[in-house]
Amino acid sequence: MHQGSFKPKHTMELSEFLTYRMARVQAKLNAMGNRLVQERCGLTLAQWRILLLVSMNEGSTSSDLTRSSAMDKGLFSRKVKSMVDSGLVSSKQDEDDSRVYRLSLTDAGKLIMQDLLPYMQGKQVELINRLTEDELKHMRSALEKIERAIEEE
Repeated sequence: MHQGSFKPKHTMELSEFLTYRMARVQAKLNAMGNRLVQERCGLTLAQWRILLLVSMNEGSTSSDLTRSSAMDKGLFSRKVKSMVDSGLVSSKQDEDDSRVYRLSLTDAGKLIMQDLLPYMQGKQVELINRLTEDELKHMRSALEKIERAIEEE
C-alpha cells in the first residue's frame, strides 16, 4: 500500500515520529506567525487567517469557511464574533435564508489586509527561499500524500 522500504527500529526515538516533528514545526510556525501579526497589527494568527479567508471568499458563510479552513468550529465562531464586534468583519443576514449570515470585510478589515497580506506573503517567500526547488516540490508532494493517507483512514 505504501511506497518505499522504511523499516522502523525496534523502538523509535520521539524525534523520529513524523507526527511529533510536524507538530514541532507547526508550533514554531504558529509562534512566529502570532508574533509577526501581533507586532504588525495587534491581531492573533487565528484572526489573521480568518481575515484572509473572508477576503478570499467574500459573502461566504461561517460554515463554508470553517469547512474549507479545517479550523475548530467553536474557535472560528468566537473569533468571527469578536472581529464583527471590533469592526473588522461584517455579518449580514442572507436575503433568501434568514438563518444564514454572510461574511465580508469592513473598510477597517480591508485596510489591515492591504498592509498585512504583502508583509505575510513576504515572510512566506523568506521561508520558501530556504528550500531548493526540488526540496519544495518533494515537500509539497509528501504533504499531499500524508494528507490523503489521513483522509483514507
